Parts: sequence; C-alpha cells; structure tokens
Amino acid sequence: QMPPPSVAEIKSRLKGYRYRDRASKDVIDLLARFSDLKAADKLQPWPYAHHSRARQLLLMVSGTIPVIVKGMTYNIPIAIWLELDHPFKCPLVFVTPTQNMCLQQTPFVDQKGKVNLPFLEEWSYTQNSSSLITLAEVMCTTFSDNCPVYTTRLPVHHSNSSPQACRLHTTSEVTRPNTTSEVTRPNTTSEVTR
Repeated sequence: QMPPPSVAEIKSRLKGYRYRDRASKDVIDLLARFSDLKAADKLQPWPYAHHSRARQLLLMVSGTIPVIVKGMTYNIPIAIWLELDHPFKCPLVFVTPTQNMCLQQTPFVDQKGKVNLPFLEEWSYTQNSSSLITLAEVMCTTFSDNCPVYTTRLPVHHSNSSPQACRLHTTSEVTRPNTTSEVTRPNTTSEVTR
C-alpha cells in the first residue's frame, strides 16, 4: 500500500483554495486516521451539473469508512468534496454505492446519497474545531444505526433495455471486507426498481 501523500503534496493540489495550509492539514489528518480514504490526484469538476458549483474544481476525498452494524464491520463508500473555503465552510458529503449496492434513504442520507448530518449543519472550524476526522467518526457512528446502503442479491449488470431491480435485505448484507458470503434474513425482501 502506498504511503499517504505529504502535506506539501496535498497543498499543491489545492489550487484556488483560500486556506491551503489548514485544508491540507485537515485532509492529511483524515487520511492518516482512515487509511481506506484517498485524496484525488487533482481537483475534480463538481459532478452535479444542476448545482451552483457546476463550474468549480474541488478536491474530492473518496473511499470507504468502517461502520459497525450489529457487531459486524462493513465498508461504506463515501465521497467528501471540500469547498474552496475549507475548513471554514463545511464539506459536501455523499454515500457512493458500488455496483452491487443500492442506496437506502435514511434520516441522514437522501435519495441521491447526499449526507445531511446535524454535525455538518453546525460545522464551525473556529468555534467547534470541526474537522474531517470528526466528520468521518460521526458518519461511522450514525451509519451504524442508519445504514445507507445494502447489497443486491445478484450483481448489477447495466443494460439499456431493462431497469435494474434491487432486493431490500437487512443492513447486515452491506459488503463486508474479506468475505464472500452473504447474510440474509428470510421473508424480508421486497422489490424496488433502480
């Protein structure tokens, strides 16, 4: 596994950011604590065209965070987008399901995967010392009780001819590291189209 980037490397990627020293330290601290998260090699265009940030280039940190659900640890895929005023402005966070996962709307994750936590609403770098590490830790705890993804029974094959179906199962089916077995609970499935 490659070592995490240095503060200087992250800082060099933050062209256009107003607080490059503070933002790069916040990212480095996060990557050191959550080794399955990675910072993009260069700024990425904001992918949601309907949003006011459509022309902005932002740093994205993505990967998985470990979430304990009913005593089992699962890797939940996320993407954190740093605003140009980071850390004085809260980041934008999304759950990013893999091909074999379906998104599950919860009180803290909407139908498009956007994470809406009280922690983000109360984000204050100056008053609360809000940080990316604390954000990731809050997500781990919150998702433990409100898991935002679940696996499909069958691999999803993308086809233009028919909609994909996901089966709703217990949250214990979320992809777990280093296992190939799927845990299911009988009589809890229902169909939803994707």
